[in-house]
Amino acid sequence: MHRRSQAVGGRPAADESKGMFNLRAITINDWIAVAVDCRMCSAHFEISVRQADRWQSGELVQRALPYLSADEWELLKTQTCGKCWEKMFPKPKPKP
Repeated sequence: MHRRSQAVGGRPAADESKGMFNLRAITINDWIAVAVDCRMCSAHFEISVRQADRWQSGELVQRALPYLSADEWELLKTQTCGKCWEKMFPKPKPKP
């Protein structure tokens, strides 16, 4: 479900002062490997993104990074993984 980075080395790319929480990132060509820990369960994820500067400049993550899943968007925005999000906001059960 989550994209795993194969990148090793590189230079830091994340600017934590721009509201990116405690994300760690490295740049390889025009791809950024973003490492983020869920703030609820501490699970570790790595997501590879392109054109993150559009998101960092204020564009909605859904528009700036349309190739990511909803779980990945949420992880980047709030540092909450999909499993923890579902625990906090379960889908309503259908009425019989």
